[in-house]
Amino acid sequence: MSPESPEELTSFRSPSVSPRLRWMEIAGRTAIELLRLKHRAELLATANPNNPDVFHGFERETLKTLGGFVCQGLGWHITHNTDLPETLPSDRFVYFGNHPTLTAIWSWGAFLQEHFGTNIVAVGKKSVIENPLSRWFLGDLMRTAGKAIFIDRNNREEALSAIRSDAASLLTAGTGAVIFPDEHRPYPWRIRRQQEQWNLKRPDLEVSNWMTATCFPKSGGLWNFAEVIAGLDHVRFLDCTVVEPPSVFTFGAKLHFDVQEVSRGELLGVPESEEHLRGKLVELWQRKNEMIRERRSL
Repeated sequence: MSPESPEELTSFRSPSVSPRLRWMEIAGRTAIELLRLKHRAELLATANPNNPDVFHGFERETLKTLGGFVCQGLGWHITHNTDLPETLPSDRFVYFGNHPTLTAIWSWGAFLQEHFGTNIVAVGKKSVIENPLSRWFLGDLMRTAGKAIFIDRNNREEALSAIRSDAASLLTAGTGAVIFPDEHRPYPWRIRRQQEQWNLKRPDLEVSNWMTATCFPKSGGLWNFAEVIAGLDHVRFLDCTVVEPPSVFTFGAKLHFDVQEVSRGELLGVPESEEHLRGKLVELWQRKNEMIRERRSL
């Protein structure tokens, strides 16, 4: 049976097989659970046409189960900062942070639903529904349940149109919208490639000196989303940092979540400008990389 919370999993025996094989087993079990949730979403959509309320938080138990798979299978223990922002049921959240791996993202989603909004939606790349494999496991599920705004990151006007069409209707009370400004999972080869690109594009930022654990943050998606929801009440911006082990195959490691509230004015400036947001994101990502390095060294 899965535990009620991944945080309850604090100690485990070493696995009888290699962590890599355990990870492969977890990946298979995760795929099966996602397909079950996809089937449930299709049934709900058929029985409740044009009623998005039936999908509010319907993924919660599955996220807890998937997080449990990871923590049990790899012996990971979840920690978090003790000064988490306090919340109300009327709050709407914008979660922005460094992109987790596919191993850690389920535990992170379960953590957000436990402590903040009971419902999660995402601003994600359009390739999730264009790639046949990702569409089968996740894209169709998210589209059926109304859990995502899919954008083409290479077409700013099309992305803005998609966000304007759906952002306000998706960000209801008790909902958190996930945006990853750095856009990519932090594979070492991808970080090295982005270091090279940004050293040429913006040598003044000296990214090689600090960007060691994440990719580089871009402002477009978050800026467009913030513009569209400017008229909504009770919107709060939460800066989320995910500290994963250097390797997802590490057994008995800690998975740390840090969540800090940032005011709209601090994030977007007064008056608001995308230029201010760009600078603020670089500042926050420098802090994230430092935090990741420090916690991995403990």
